[in-house]
Amino acid sequence: MIVKNKKIAGIITDGDIRRMLQKFDTIKNITAENIMTKNPVKKEKKFLASKARKLMSKKKINHIVVINKNKKYIGIVHVLDLIKEGF
Repeated sequence: MIVKNKKIAGIITDGDIRRMLQKFDTIKNITAENIMTKNPVKKEKKFLASKARKLMSKKKINHIVVINKNKKYIGIVHVLDLIKEGF
């Protein structure tokens, strides 16, 4: 998770890292801002897991950032977490 001024600025996923490695010859001067996904999908902690799985499938993403009602970062749900739980 990339946090700037106490706000979520982006996320770096394994896919972002793979794309970065394919795009650049060297990682020496790469910053988080260069490779992060800006404005990741965020949902409040009461968002249903079944809806999260459908949203991930629809948007073709593997992560949803979990926030509280004040939009503060709580955690991340990965698609494999949902699959493991039967969603």
